[in-house]
Amino acid sequence: MSSLFYDNRRLLMLTISLILVAGSSSYYLLPRMEDPVLTQRAAIVNTLYPGASAKRVEALVTEKLEEELQEIEEVKEMRSSSRSGISTITIELKDNVYEVDEVWSRVRDKIDDAQPLLPAATSDPDFELLEVTAYASIVALIWDLPDAPNYAILRRQAETLEDRLRAIHGTRDVDTYGDPREEIVVEIEQDELATLGLTVSEVARQLQASDAKVSAGLLRSEQGNFIIEVDAELQSLERIRRLPLAVDRTSIAQFVALGDIARVKKDIVRPQRSLALIEGQPAIALGSLVKSEKRVDHWTDDFKTTLAEFAAELPTGVRLKTIFEQNHYVETRLTTLFGNLLLVLCDG
Repeated sequence: MSSLFYDNRRLLMLTISLILVAGSSSYYLLPRMEDPVLTQRAAIVNTLYPGASAKRVEALVTEKLEEELQEIEEVKEMRSSSRSGISTITIELKDNVYEVDEVWSRVRDKIDDAQPLLPAATSDPDFELLEVTAYASIVALIWDLPDAPNYAILRRQAETLEDRLRAIHGTRDVDTYGDPREEIVVEIEQDELATLGLTVSEVARQLQASDAKVSAGLLRSEQGNFIIEVDAELQSLERIRRLPLAVDRTSIAQFVALGDIARVKKDIVRPQRSLALIEGQPAIALGSLVKSEKRVDHWTDDFKTTLAEFAAELPTGVRLKTIFEQNHYVETRLTTLFGNLLLVLCDG
């Protein structure tokens, strides 16, 4: 074999060229990630019970959830923690479980089964799979003005950036941190309410009845069955302000608009469940995960282009900052690896 290549230099050069081309092609196509992709075998369930002591949380929330979850045979271990106002349960699956999606689906069903057994004041159990992977990038939208942060602006910009990051080819998911939920706040003037002879609970009941979430009926015909719905959903602040409140039900009905006795506005849910601070300033952070078959360096090129276009459109007072970029560490490790290989070849 050695004499074949020695006597035929063209064959030798062709073989070397094929090896170089194959090696270069593999180098270009080989996926690059800093950490391996592992199966999600752990999850956490958080349930809020505001104002309850640790003992009440343990007895009324944690134990109820654990009783349902213990019926899942694939569960290896459950660890729970009951503190004042919050229940936390960590679930870990057995090592021989490979079809984890089906198991986690049954876990969610068990949580739903336990929910009617929980006190009315508890929040919906928050089920979250623990990601065993690293973000390809973490960026933050920072409120860069001295006055109080306007989370409406931050949330709107964060939602736009999230949509653009998801649109990048190879993006698996985008997680958001420090993004507070919004709610509509109705601040009732107590003096006006007392003059009308209404109570806060009566106003709350009328508001709940005005926001119908069930169908008004069913129309049966030869073409099929059609659900009839009344267009009564509360979709805007102005419509909520115009809601009529019945004042006197004993005689001729009298009504007053909600906006005449209350201030209606949008605000964030307080207290905030999560808060992001970057450089001491309020912010919303977004972490991007990349598909395992996608090269992180190719994804990073598209990612930087997207960030540059988005940063040029930001309003005054909002700043975009890159917190973490995985490609930098991947390139450093690959450079070190190839340097070590060259040293080995030279020594050989």
